Amino acid sequence: MLRERRCGNCPCRGKEEANFFASPEVQESVVLESTHRAAFSIISLAFKEDNKWRLNDGNNQISATINDEDFIRRVDRDQVSFSKGDILVCDVHVTQKEIKGTLKTEYVVERVVEHKRAARQLPLLIEDSSAPEDSV
Repeated sequence: MLRERRCGNCPCRGKEEANFFASPEVQESVVLESTHRAAFSIISLAFKEDNKWRLNDGNNQISATINDEDFIRRVDRDQVSFSKGDILVCDVHVTQKEIKGTLKTEYVVERVVEHKRAARQLPLLIEDSSAPEDSV
């Protein structure tokens, strides 16, 4: 009579059978890849390396990896600053993958083509009407 033994976390009759209980590798396939130019407003920045920036294209909020080393270098050196309403025009690489029957989309900003600063309100020059006028 065979005795049941435990090897790892699975009940099996021996280590030689443990491979039969292993879960299959996750199947991942690329459905679509494209690179295009797009404009994004900045939702949040990530100054920590390998963190993603949250951007909005006017319809959707995305998380994107910034791979433009020159742009990141300028940010690190305080040569670029950001304000609410700034827009980044970027060459963005989009990869859509099917993983376990669901779609996953990854965004990578390959190059920041332009940083459009938000419109600034200029101070208005209003004359004070309560001041006495000069007499002639």
